[in-house]
Amino acid sequence: MSSGFDIEPDSLRTAGRGVADAAQNLRDRWQSLMASSDGMGDIFGDDMVGGLIGASYAAATQVADESFTTTATGFDEIAGGLAAMADMYDVTERSTAETFGGTA
Repeated sequence: MSSGFDIEPDSLRTAGRGVADAAQNLRDRWQSLMASSDGMGDIFGDDMVGGLIGASYAAATQVADESFTTTATGFDEIAGGLAAMADMYDVTERSTAETFGGTA
């Protein structure tokens, strides 16, 4: 039974790029949705009820914007962490190989 584990830095880098792509995709889709929504103009009207609906919509949009932006930023941080982890494993592997006379 093996108690170790294998790390493949290239797989970590690939996963990091995938997460970074997901972050950018989220940003692009959110911006596209907002542009489409903003392009509709004032769809709630200028009466009292329309004003209340418009204010509620604006508040919900602000919450969603903060959520999507925070999520995309978190994805970027995860992507960076995966790349850094891959680099650390490569450095450790080279150092270990040099110390013990092997090749990395």
